[in-house]
Amino acid sequence: MALFVSLTNAQAQPTKGIKGGNPNDWPSEVREKFIVLGDNASQKNYETALPALEWLLANHPQLHKNVYIKGIQVYHGLAKKATDKANKVKYQDKAMDLYDQRIKYFGNEAKVLAYKAYYAPYYWTGRRTEDLYKLYAKIVKLNGNKTDANVVSHYMGIAAAKKKANQLTEDEVLNLHEQLTKIAEANSGAKWDKAQQALNAHLASVITMNCDFVYKFYVPKYKADPENVKMIEQVLARMIQASKNAKEGEERCTKKPLFLELAEKLFKKKPTYGRAMNLVNAYRDDKQKSKGYLEKAIELADTDQKKADGYLQLAGMQRGMGAYGAARKNAYTAAKLNPSIAGKAYNMVAYMYMASGKSCNGTNPKNPCHAKAVYIAAYNMFQKAGNSGGMAKARQYFPTKEEVFTHSMSGKAVNVGCWIGETVTIVGQ
Repeated sequence: MALFVSLTNAQAQPTKGIKGGNPNDWPSEVREKFIVLGDNASQKNYETALPALEWLLANHPQLHKNVYIKGIQVYHGLAKKATDKANKVKYQDKAMDLYDQRIKYFGNEAKVLAYKAYYAPYYWTGRRTEDLYKLYAKIVKLNGNKTDANVVSHYMGIAAAKKKANQLTEDEVLNLHEQLTKIAEANSGAKWDKAQQALNAHLASVITMNCDFVYKFYVPKYKADPENVKMIEQVLARMIQASKNAKEGEERCTKKPLFLELAEKLFKKKPTYGRAMNLVNAYRDDKQKSKGYLEKAIELADTDQKKADGYLQLAGMQRGMGAYGAARKNAYTAAKLNPSIAGKAYNMVAYMYMASGKSCNGTNPKNPCHAKAVYIAAYNMFQKAGNSGGMAKARQYFPTKEEVFTHSMSGKAVNVGCWIGETVTIVGQ
């Protein structure tokens, strides 16, 4: 207790003791204590280092920044080794206090508080939660977009707990979520994706995000600043979340005209592959618009996999419109860009061949071997796709052995004609 009082008194007298300077000019006792602290802290002899640390703090609080760096290390080490709960808590709090004293004498507040924030949740959660909340608030204010991802997610977690305890209002929680979301969006990487998920989960635990709420809280903010890209992104994100939360029978927020309006506006301002694909899905009942956005998505794709997915979806869309030739071309492009989806692409082509049986009759439609050559082409394409079921189905429509024999067509090459234009070798059932 005496040492603690001495430390407190020393901290209240910032002019006490030696302030920096050349260590060679320090009194021998001061140099000796400084060396004992440094050496023993480095060797994890924390009990041996403690008396030197507390003497330096009591008598020379402005001596050197390393007194605090090594001192914090000593207190953390003693806290970790302590088996008695009271001692563990005592050393934890002393370590945390030293971060503040280091700032008091040597500045660099933003950086030092970031160090403090690493240990704070382990030491203070459930014991000094309000202090932890205030620490996070200060760190976010000082560091802005450079705030650590863990601080962002933990801060929101405490806010959610305070909301449940009626210590924060709905608006306060939403405003904090908005502030922290901006920080998360200003960064990238897996840890920030995880932080964003945590932010949304904490918010969802205390506030029901439905369409009425979005229109009440977020839409007025958008209307006040309709060209703000971040605001548009935020409203869209909330509308999507509200749609996921919608109960059976409720109109989804993504079905509102405002959703499409915002999605198109955002795409015009900041076109990306993902945003184009969102509009493809949003306009699935308007084939021409959906197709137009899909073509833009392909242009914006930044990987072969995304391009391949886009081309395959475009092929499916064209197939539905009856544009088989264009669909085949895009299916082949998808297969070339991403071999892992080649099977799907070739299957699609094979089924288009099967669907063309009545219109693709070869160069001599009166000859049943010519008329049925399209199914041999379909069989070959199913085989390329690795679809044995499709192969068996196509084979059922092959020319019969009698037809092949009667027309002397066995082993002969026949061009399927029409849009397919492939040449196949005639075989019988």
